[in-house]
Amino acid sequence: MDDDFERYFYTIFNRMMNAFSSGALGVKISIGPNGDVHIDPIKPPRRKIYVPFEVVDAGEEYLVTLDIRHLPRRATSIRVLPDGVLVTAPKGERFIYFRELVDPSTASYEERDGIVELHVRKGSGEGEKVIRLPQ
Repeated sequence: MDDDFERYFYTIFNRMMNAFSSGALGVKISIGPNGDVHIDPIKPPRRKIYVPFEVVDAGEEYLVTLDIRHLPRRATSIRVLPDGVLVTAPKGERFIYFRELVDPSTASYEERDGIVELHVRKGSGEGEKVIRLPQ
């Protein structure tokens, strides 16, 4: 019986240490209804980065202009979500909200010298679309 408890304790301890080694600030420990212990890492919030932008409501679609000239091209991602656009870079992220829901699957873009113009049709879409800029 003591060996089982010790093995269980070390399993929980190792899961906590793995969470801390992955960059977590802390852990949230909870016990499920059937006695299972859940360990969830508490990640630090992402820093908000500066991304000049403009959102134009063009009737049936949104036109979003992003200036990402100062961001590293290879490490920057743009994700179109139903409620906005998320720009992620190594130093942080910026979320740009829409007033109405959009359909991410309809997103198209043009990029010229670090200025990205996104066209997204309004609608109740689901999921996300990742914009991959050419290198």
